Amino acid sequence: MATMTAQDAIALARKYPVKIKNPTDSLGYLLWQVQHNWQRQYEQKLRKINLTHLQVALLASTHTLHGQGEIPTQVRLATFTKFDPMMVSKALGLLERKGYLKRIKRPPSKLIALTDAGGKALQRALIIKKKSLDKVFGPLGAEQERLIKILRSLLDKPSA
Repeated sequence: MATMTAQDAIALARKYPVKIKNPTDSLGYLLWQVQHNWQRQYEQKLRKINLTHLQVALLASTHTLHGQGEIPTQVRLATFTKFDPMMVSKALGLLERKGYLKRIKRPPSKLIALTDAGGKALQRALIIKKKSLDKVFGPLGAEQERLIKILRSLLDKPSA
């Protein structure tokens, strides 16, 4: 395999041109970078309370479904969150070992219930989440609501 020179790399770039000359001109790149920036910051703060973003999402989803009068199953949580069922299973097991959730046997499946410790952990995590969101998205000011509406409208449309 021949060694590539800087001239070779430049020649290849010219041979295979792309319309986007700068990644910051790409919507996908920008969305990915902003989301990654927020998630990295949020995860760093969550480590201090021994939780991950996935775990918080499962605690919050369980709480939401409880508020709607439902005690969900693991399958229901996976479909509600649109997370991989195996990831949900592993995370729920860890949350149960931490004492944040309880699995109630009801054949053929188990119901998932938030414990008091889980409720307290969720409250702490949501305070961290708000601070992280404010730090990253605060500069948008009133435009945050507009961005939320735009993103929600995209999620409401079926993918092609």
